[in-house]
Amino acid sequence: MRRKLASYHYDRPGIAMLTLKARPGVFLCRITPETFTLTSVGAIVEQDLRNIPSFYPQLGIDDHQIMPDHLHVIVHTYETLPPGSTLQTILRGFKIGVNRKCREAGMDIRVFEDGFYDQIILDEEHLKRERIYIRDNLRRLRIKRANPELFTRASAIHAAALPPDVPFQG
Repeated sequence: MRRKLASYHYDRPGIAMLTLKARPGVFLCRITPETFTLTSVGAIVEQDLRNIPSFYPQLGIDDHQIMPDHLHVIVHTYETLPPGSTLQTILRGFKIGVNRKCREAGMDIRVFEDGFYDQIILDEEHLKRERIYIRDNLRRLRIKRANPELFTRASAIHAAALPPDVPFQG
Protein backbone atom coordinates (compact mmCIF):
# COMPACT_ATOMS: atom_id res chain seq x y z
CA MET A 1 0.00 0.00 0.00
CA ARG A 2 1.37 3.40 -0.93
CA ARG A 3 2.37 5.59 1.97
CA LYS A 4 1.85 9.29 2.52
CA LEU A 5 3.49 11.97 0.43
CA ALA A 6 6.65 13.22 2.12
CA SER A 7 6.08 16.93 1.43
CA TYR A 8 2.35 17.13 2.14
CA HIS A 9 1.06 18.24 5.56
CA TYR A 10 -1.74 15.83 6.44
CA ASP A 11 -2.81 17.90 9.45
CA ARG A 12 -3.60 21.08 7.49
CA PRO A 13 -6.57 22.13 5.34
CA GLY A 14 -6.87 20.30 2.05
CA ILE A 15 -8.78 17.67 0.15
CA ALA A 16 -7.76 14.07 -0.45
CA MET A 17 -9.32 11.15 -2.29
CA LEU A 18 -8.50 8.04 -0.28
CA THR A 19 -8.76 4.36 -1.09
CA LEU A 20 -8.69 1.80 1.72
CA LYS A 21 -8.36 -1.82 0.64
CA ALA A 22 -10.15 -4.58 2.52
CA ARG A 23 -8.07 -7.54 3.61
CA PRO A 24 -8.34 -10.66 1.42
CA GLY A 25 -11.57 -12.53 2.12
CA VAL A 26 -13.33 -9.54 3.70
CA PHE A 27 -16.27 -8.27 1.66
CA LEU A 28 -17.86 -4.88 2.28
CA CYS A 29 -20.79 -5.27 -0.13
CA ARG A 30 -22.41 -7.52 -2.70
CA ILE A 31 -23.07 -6.17 -6.17
CA THR A 32 -25.26 -7.79 -8.81
CA PRO A 33 -26.51 -6.29 -12.07
CA GLU A 34 -29.65 -5.18 -10.23
CA THR A 35 -28.66 -4.73 -6.59
CA PHE A 36 -26.15 -3.23 -4.23
CA THR A 37 -26.19 -4.63 -0.68
CA LEU A 38 -23.83 -3.79 2.15
CA THR A 39 -22.57 -6.74 4.14
CA SER A 40 -22.70 -6.48 7.93
CA VAL A 41 -19.05 -5.36 7.79
CA GLY A 42 -19.87 -2.79 5.11
CA ALA A 43 -22.71 -1.40 7.22
CA ILE A 44 -20.27 -0.86 10.10
CA VAL A 45 -17.81 0.83 7.71
CA GLU A 46 -20.55 3.12 6.36
CA GLN A 47 -21.74 4.12 9.84
CA ASP A 48 -18.25 4.77 11.22
CA LEU A 49 -17.20 6.71 8.10
CA ARG A 50 -20.20 9.03 8.45
CA ASN A 51 -19.40 9.51 12.16
CA ILE A 52 -15.81 10.73 11.67
CA PRO A 53 -16.84 14.43 11.57
CA SER A 54 -18.57 14.05 14.96
CA PHE A 55 -15.14 13.27 16.45
CA TYR A 56 -13.21 15.65 14.17
CA PRO A 57 -15.39 18.62 13.16
CA GLN A 58 -12.43 19.90 11.13
CA LEU A 59 -13.15 17.10 8.63
CA GLY A 60 -15.93 16.56 6.13
CA ILE A 61 -16.79 13.37 4.28
CA ASP A 62 -17.63 14.11 0.65
CA ASP A 63 -18.57 11.51 -1.96
CA HIS A 64 -17.67 7.95 -1.07
CA GLN A 65 -18.32 4.50 -2.45
CA ILE A 66 -18.07 1.18 -0.72
CA MET A 67 -17.02 -1.55 -3.13
CA PRO A 68 -16.70 -5.30 -2.46
CA ASP A 69 -13.00 -5.10 -1.58
CA HIS A 70 -12.26 -1.42 -1.03
CA LEU A 71 -13.60 1.97 -0.02
CA HIS A 72 -13.18 5.26 -1.91
CA VAL A 73 -13.78 8.48 0.00
CA ILE A 74 -13.09 12.17 -0.54
CA VAL A 75 -12.13 13.83 2.74
CA HIS A 76 -12.06 17.59 3.25
CA THR A 77 -9.88 18.98 6.02
CA TYR A 78 -11.41 22.41 6.63
CA GLU A 79 -9.19 23.53 9.50
CA THR A 80 -5.85 22.49 10.95
CA LEU A 81 -6.34 19.30 12.96
CA PRO A 82 -5.71 19.19 16.74
CA PRO A 83 -2.06 18.73 17.80
CA GLY A 84 -0.91 15.16 17.25
CA SER A 85 -3.72 14.43 14.77
CA THR A 86 -3.18 13.80 11.08
CA LEU A 87 -5.29 12.19 8.41
CA GLN A 88 -3.25 9.01 9.01
CA THR A 89 -3.97 8.90 12.75
CA ILE A 90 -7.66 9.56 12.13
CA LEU A 91 -7.85 6.75 9.55
CA ARG A 92 -6.01 4.43 11.92
CA GLY A 93 -8.61 5.21 14.59
CA PHE A 94 -11.40 4.65 12.06
CA LYS A 95 -9.98 1.22 11.18
CA ILE A 96 -9.53 0.30 14.86
CA GLY A 97 -13.13 1.34 15.57
CA VAL A 98 -14.46 -0.72 12.64
CA ASN A 99 -12.48 -3.77 13.83
CA ARG A 100 -13.76 -3.33 17.40
CA LYS A 101 -17.40 -3.10 16.26
CA CYS A 102 -16.93 -6.19 14.08
CA ARG A 103 -15.55 -8.10 17.09
CA GLU A 104 -18.50 -6.93 19.20
CA ALA A 105 -20.80 -8.28 16.46
CA GLY A 106 -19.08 -11.68 16.63
CA MET A 107 -16.75 -11.26 13.65
CA ASP A 108 -13.11 -11.75 14.63
CA ILE A 109 -11.56 -10.00 11.64
CA ARG A 110 -9.32 -7.12 10.69
CA VAL A 111 -11.21 -5.33 7.94
CA PHE A 112 -8.66 -3.14 6.15
CA GLU A 113 -5.10 -3.58 5.01
CA ASP A 114 -2.49 -1.30 6.55
CA GLY A 115 -2.06 2.15 5.04
CA PHE A 116 -4.12 3.72 2.26
CA TYR A 117 -3.78 5.12 -1.23
CA ASP A 118 -4.22 8.86 -1.50
CA GLN A 119 -4.67 11.42 -4.21
CA ILE A 120 -4.20 15.00 -3.00
CA ILE A 121 -6.73 17.24 -4.74
CA LEU A 122 -5.38 20.66 -5.54
CA ASP A 123 -8.05 22.27 -7.72
CA GLU A 124 -11.77 22.21 -8.50
CA GLU A 125 -11.35 20.32 -11.81
CA HIS A 126 -9.44 17.53 -10.08
CA LEU A 127 -12.16 17.34 -7.41
CA LYS A 128 -14.82 17.04 -10.13
CA ARG A 129 -12.90 14.19 -11.81
CA GLU A 130 -12.53 12.28 -8.54
CA ARG A 131 -16.23 12.68 -7.75
CA ILE A 132 -17.13 11.37 -11.20
CA TYR A 133 -14.75 8.43 -10.72
CA ILE A 134 -16.33 7.53 -7.36
CA ARG A 135 -19.92 7.94 -8.59
CA ASP A 136 -19.21 5.79 -11.66
CA ASN A 137 -17.40 2.98 -9.81
CA LEU A 138 -20.45 0.69 -9.45
CA ARG A 139 -21.40 1.02 -13.11
CA ARG A 140 -17.85 0.24 -14.25
CA LEU A 141 -17.72 -2.88 -12.07
CA ARG A 142 -21.07 -4.09 -13.44
CA ILE A 143 -19.86 -3.56 -17.01
CA LYS A 144 -16.62 -5.41 -16.27
CA ARG A 145 -18.51 -8.36 -14.76
CA ALA A 146 -21.01 -8.48 -17.64
CA ASN A 147 -18.29 -8.22 -20.32
CA PRO A 148 -15.04 -9.71 -18.96
CA GLU A 149 -13.71 -10.25 -22.48
CA LEU A 150 -13.49 -6.48 -22.91
CA PHE A 151 -11.10 -6.20 -19.97
CA THR A 152 -8.44 -8.78 -20.77
CA ARG A 153 -4.83 -7.74 -21.17
CA ALA A 154 -2.95 -8.78 -24.25
CA SER A 155 0.46 -10.21 -23.43
CA ALA A 156 1.64 -10.15 -27.03
CA ILE A 157 0.37 -8.20 -30.00
CA HIS A 158 1.31 -9.07 -33.54
CA ALA A 159 0.86 -6.47 -36.25
CA ALA A 160 0.45 -7.91 -39.74
CA ALA A 161 2.17 -4.87 -41.24
CA LEU A 162 5.37 -5.54 -39.25
CA PRO A 163 7.87 -8.37 -39.65
CA PRO A 164 7.43 -11.08 -36.94
CA ASP A 165 10.74 -10.19 -35.23
CA VAL A 166 9.87 -6.50 -34.83
CA PRO A 167 8.40 -5.79 -31.37
CA PHE A 168 5.23 -3.77 -31.15
CA GLN A 169 4.17 -1.81 -28.09
CA GLY A 170 0.80 -0.26 -27.62
